[in-house]
Amino acid sequence: MMRRRIFLLYLSASMYLPIIASAQTQNLDDLTNHVSATVTGYLDIAYGAEKRKNDIDFSISNLDSRLQLADCKGDLNSEVKEQGFGSKHFSVKVHCDGKQRWTIYVPVTIKMYAEVAVSTRNLHRGDTLLESDFTFKRTNTANISNSFLDSAKKVTGMELRRAVRAGSILSRQDLKEPTMVKRGETVVIVARTGGLEVRSEGKALSNGRAGEQIRVQNPQSKRIVDARITGRGITEIRL
Repeated sequence: MMRRRIFLLYLSASMYLPIIASAQTQNLDDLTNHVSATVTGYLDIAYGAEKRKNDIDFSISNLDSRLQLADCKGDLNSEVKEQGFGSKHFSVKVHCDGKQRWTIYVPVTIKMYAEVAVSTRNLHRGDTLLESDFTFKRTNTANISNSFLDSAKKVTGMELRRAVRAGSILSRQDLKEPTMVKRGETVVIVARTGGLEVRSEGKALSNGRAGEQIRVQNPQSKRIVDARITGRGITEIRL
């Protein structure tokens, strides 16, 4: 009789153990909400609340429902563990300071959107880009390098270093300053000294881009001078 009573007590206790365990484990939805608030606050500080609301999205990895963490009776402390500023993947370290302490790292994926320049047609190496050669498309920039272009001023008039297919994202590495002066062509030589300016013509002895210095020959005197390119077909010397 005594053995049967002990068995029945054990059976009754075992039936309630899952309920007790469930009540003593950390609610995973609450934990996810805590991580979400941590990430939101971090992004607001790093990028500003306006940009975070309009251009940034994030997703938190689903926590395994089998995860059994003691219900935290103390404070939940958390911090972002980023691989590098602007990284699209990082984790949030959550630590319970209660009697039953625990620490968990929750993976987070970031999406950052921006209007980036995209080619509208097949382009060839050496092409000088016109406004009709590209458009802007809202894109998740977390999946591309930071060299994307978000302004027409950064694209228009630039020269392509390589061929680009229609629909490709244009990057700074794809572009270079266009050739402003070509070897053998006639250029304007602007000579400045003090407040005086004298203009003459010369022959470019090499190709050059804006800001570069090339050699220019005066066709009459045959004198060769070093001149800096300031515009298309225009060079400048300081006397």
